[in-house]
Amino acid sequence: MSVSTTKPALIEQGHWLTVRDCKRVLVVVHTVTFAQRLEEVFGLLESDLRVQLVFTAAPHAFGSGVTQYLHELGITTVPWEEALRTEFDLALAAGSRGVHELRAPVVRVSHGPGTSNC
Repeated sequence: MSVSTTKPALIEQGHWLTVRDCKRVLVVVHTVTFAQRLEEVFGLLESDLRVQLVFTAAPHAFGSGVTQYLHELGITTVPWEEALRTEFDLALAAGSRGVHELRAPVVRVSHGPGTSNC
């Protein structure tokens, strides 16, 4: 997968982007399982030059391995604390923990059949 972002692109609020007025979408990854589910969604967005994807690993009891998993996909993450301080046009998540703290409207996708809202 070729999706990636860099910290300077996030910090510079899009000044490094080639398309003006991009929409910035935060992909919030709680667990590796959630990451695999979110791949289906962010994979659709990666080719749209009007969208900048930014990734973060949200705190979760079963979150070990998230950063490594994303790194293996070629994805750089920003720290959760930085994601909380930054405004985004949209956030994508498969889990609920902490997303109420984000400065963005949130789209929560199911992380599998028969899942609850936790």
